[in-house]
Amino acid sequence: MTDPARPTTIRHRIIGVTMLMAFILYLDRICMGEIVKSMSFNKDLALSQEQIGRILSAFFFTYALFQVPAGWASDRFGARPMLTLYIVLWSLCTMLTGFMTGFAGLLIARLLCGIAESGAYPTSMALVRKWIPLTGRARASGMVALGGRIGGTLAPFLTIWMIVTMGNWRTSLWIDGAVGLIIALVFWKTVRSNPQEHPQVNAAEL
Repeated sequence: MTDPARPTTIRHRIIGVTMLMAFILYLDRICMGEIVKSMSFNKDLALSQEQIGRILSAFFFTYALFQVPAGWASDRFGARPMLTLYIVLWSLCTMLTGFMTGFAGLLIARLLCGIAESGAYPTSMALVRKWIPLTGRARASGMVALGGRIGGTLAPFLTIWMIVTMGNWRTSLWIDGAVGLIIALVFWKTVRSNPQEHPQVNAAEL
């Protein structure tokens, strides 16, 4: 039982798990930039520099193109189900990338990953808007962005470490994807689209 006069702090958990989402978002986004430099990748797939450039840029094409429709879908169907779906999809696309054996497959996998990740920030900002009082939204948005920047900063080191340790670029993508699926499960269990829907939120926090 919680003191009814003391607000619960579920909103802090929401921001925390959304930071985790942003962390794996950037890790999956940036990892390919390191993978294509690895000896393991280049020995496995003899791609030209032009083909590698297209693979790396493909992600950002669909990522930019689908942000508006992905944000609309989250407003229409709710942040919790849609962002959970987005995390699952881009994690599966990351794992799928590790199974590809040629240029066309890698290109398609990265295009799909861009589509899946496009809804992440529009949806997370909807959560901030619904869960955080006006005076705290800038700080909460900054925390979510920080989660992404930490992921982006650590992505090169973690990716290189996994490739060297496992001896294969594919394994690093499978591990990243598996971690993303775990985060999707944590997100689904922790988050609700609106504070009114969360069973642990008391009247004071609401």
